[in-house]
Amino acid sequence: TNVLVIGAGTMGTQIALHCAMNGCGVKVYDIKEDMLKTSVQKMGMYLEELAGSGVITEAQCGGIMARIAATADPREAGEEADVVSESVPEDPALKAAVFRKFDCICPPDAVFTTNTSSLVPSMIAKKTGRPDRFAAMHFHPPVWETKIVDIAPHPKTSPETVKTLERFVRGINLVPITLKKEHHSYVFNNMLNALLGSAMGLVVGK
Repeated sequence: TNVLVIGAGTMGTQIALHCAMNGCGVKVYDIKEDMLKTSVQKMGMYLEELAGSGVITEAQCGGIMARIAATADPREAGEEADVVSESVPEDPALKAAVFRKFDCICPPDAVFTTNTSSLVPSMIAKKTGRPDRFAAMHFHPPVWETKIVDIAPHPKTSPETVKTLERFVRGINLVPITLKKEHHSYVFNNMLNALLGSAMGLVVGK
């Protein structure tokens, strides 16, 4: 019901907006106020495009934005979160520090996820404070068009957490692909990289 998105960059912005479009209450957290302002502006632009293409109606836009709050206050951001989606830069130490902070703020049953695909979740799982309720949940841009979300548990992720994330992903009208074991780049990007590699080989071969 309540989603916390940590990091107001491109992916955080899209994840937050898609969750709000599908009925969730969303908090977007970033340490930089200017990033939050830019994120909200981009959401408005995305909604205009989606309304223009008939995906949503203009009448729905106000209600969607009303479900989103942007804040640089960690306690305000996390105290009611059910699901946390982290999209900060690809630095394991930074990600671990962020999760340590929010482990002290978020409800004990909240599920923590990272949007990374270049790292595997076991690299930071222990430092989240709740390794059994932590996994990767990797979205692909544009979130509302690709429809795919990789769910990558690590060895200590509980089966209940995996099921919770699968239900969550389906609940926001996306399709979960769950890995049975950790693997860099997960499913979608591994397939995409193979296709891109083949395409590059054909071009170079010419």
